[in-house]
Amino acid sequence: MAKHPKPKRWFDQDVIVFKKIYPYLQNSYLSKQFKRSIHSIRKKAIKLGLKKDWAGGYSQPVPKPENPWTKKEIETLRKLYPDNTTNEISAKLGRSPFAV
Repeated sequence: MAKHPKPKRWFDQDVIVFKKIYPYLQNSYLSKQFKRSIHSIRKKAIKLGLKKDWAGGYSQPVPKPENPWTKKEIETLRKLYPDNTTNEISAKLGRSPFAV
């Protein structure tokens, strides 16, 4: 059975900074800042009773599409759509049938 790695220790100075900035910053940023997983960031916030400050300036990150469509691809899709199957279009555009 595989052993889990020992959790990384939170130092007092890290906790002081974490408490100050957690309410205003996104967990993905905090994860990079503290070199910890997002799960670790959430877990520490829960343990410390911290919440995001929605009224004070925190805003939820807006998800970005992984592979947005270009204007040219959209034009091609519109031309091909009436007379081609989804699989044919996906092959021509290099997109998955689900994306089409």
